[in-house]
Amino acid sequence: MPQVSDALYREGNPTFTDAQVERLRAYGDEVEMALGDVLFCENTKPDLFIMLAGETVLVERMEGFDEILARFDTPHRAIGELSLLTGQTVGFQLIASQPGRVLRIRRDRLRELLAAETEVSDVMIRMLAARRSIVIELGAKRWRVLRLIGSKYSGRTLKLREFLVRNRVPHRYLELEDEPDDCQAVLERYGLQADDGPFVIWRGEQVLQRPSTGELAELIGLTTDFDTDNDFDLAVVGAGPAGLAAAVYGESEGLNTVLIEATALGGQAGMSSRIENFLGFPAGLSGQELATRAMVQALKFGATLALPCEVTSFARNGHGCFALGLSSGATVRARSVVIATGAAYRKLALDNIEAFEGAGVYYAATETEARLCEQTEVVVVGGGNSAGQAALFLATRAAHVHLLIRGGDLRAKMSSYLVERILASPAITLHTHTEVAAVSGAQRLQQVTLRNKTDDADTVLAVGGLFVFIGAAPHSAWLSDVVATDDHGFVPAGQAVLDGGFPWPHAQRPPLYLESNCPGVFAVGDIRAQSIKRVASAVGEGSMAVKLVHQYLAEQAHEQGTEH
Repeated sequence: MPQVSDALYREGNPTFTDAQVERLRAYGDEVEMALGDVLFCENTKPDLFIMLAGETVLVERMEGFDEILARFDTPHRAIGELSLLTGQTVGFQLIASQPGRVLRIRRDRLRELLAAETEVSDVMIRMLAARRSIVIELGAKRWRVLRLIGSKYSGRTLKLREFLVRNRVPHRYLELEDEPDDCQAVLERYGLQADDGPFVIWRGEQVLQRPSTGELAELIGLTTDFDTDNDFDLAVVGAGPAGLAAAVYGESEGLNTVLIEATALGGQAGMSSRIENFLGFPAGLSGQELATRAMVQALKFGATLALPCEVTSFARNGHGCFALGLSSGATVRARSVVIATGAAYRKLALDNIEAFEGAGVYYAATETEARLCEQTEVVVVGGGNSAGQAALFLATRAAHVHLLIRGGDLRAKMSSYLVERILASPAITLHTHTEVAAVSGAQRLQQVTLRNKTDDADTVLAVGGLFVFIGAAPHSAWLSDVVATDDHGFVPAGQAVLDGGFPWPHAQRPPLYLESNCPGVFAVGDIRAQSIKRVASAVGEGSMAVKLVHQYLAEQAHEQGTEH
């Protein structure tokens, strides 16, 4: 398999030992298969299979012909990938191409296996994650199960593309400008017009025109079903680093945990091309990689993932539980809540800025955006670490990077290791005391006007992209009247509740550290007032919150005369 590295292929295709297979038998059933038996089909959530004898093939059936995607004929090799944990449906069939036997491990038993069998679990987790990486890499040019067709000048297309990429969904992206012949052939087949796009085609059967990310997630089975009659011990809202950490530690430390995310895993950190100051990763890692690893950990321990689901209502009922209404129509009940919804980057105060969002104006600097700006000059606005990381990443792709800050000292808000690299890079020009005065273009952004605030001199640049990292506005509107926020919309927690004069109903004790003015609701990461805006700090707070949740639940159990 030359398209992927040997290391990734080996990790994604382990052969289990005889001893390991014997341990796996405790969680599954041996199944005899005859030629042509279908072990799972399209639009289902398949189980895990271990080959014992014979041969099976993964078959893609659409548009009038069948294509074999993979063949499994090695005894003790597993059939499955990350969808076994995420619950995503598949777009192909597994068929017995020779008589034989397989060991079938159902998805609910797989969770038990991963929790109990450490040796096998480590191999299995690495295999599932590597298989998803292999499918994504190989599918970029030949995947037909899920195709996105759109223009690189379309903000709608970029939003859908980012959703698929950040949630690690295998797909093929057909760009109208770069692949006109391939796009035209597909459009003609389905009777579509390019100007009506973007389009999503699922399994060659269903076509969505200009779908929302929620409609796309529902189409491909990304949304997770869960028992709404179940009372969770902990609901974590937001799957950035803080929320992911809370979900991992919550479920691993015995709390029945649900993780609710409105858009995509990773939060703002998930849009970072490279994080180098996170403990234990001296070579750095991307925000997507960090988020994926954390998500796999949370699912491994048994956390429930609700994605994409936005919390649309929040209330406390009379039975010691919180009720969270979701955009899907479901209601989640939980005895405690961790708020980790973070903050969104603010926009420039320009009248026409929204016309270019997704078409030259971006609020993230990942591989997706960088590809749209190759060999053009770009402007990065902001003086924090996110802006610094974006400037350095884009400097490897763009013709030149212009970094704008309103103040005079780049060191004021940015880590020194980033500052030194930026100042030493010939591909980056730092503009101090400078702001964006205007943006203009036809189909997409073409020019940015810079204004030096010391002398009001304007400079017009021809650019391919404007990347904005100028502070953040908290995602706290959903908290309604249940949880107090400060004048800026952030959630005070711990001693800040009392110092700020916010109401606190518990006379017997002060708020716990990270606890909001509503007992049992904790704020972590960027949503918390006065938080430190670093990935490591967010992970630490998310982890720490679980200890405080245990303390709160024990207190509640004592008051109610029950055991926790």
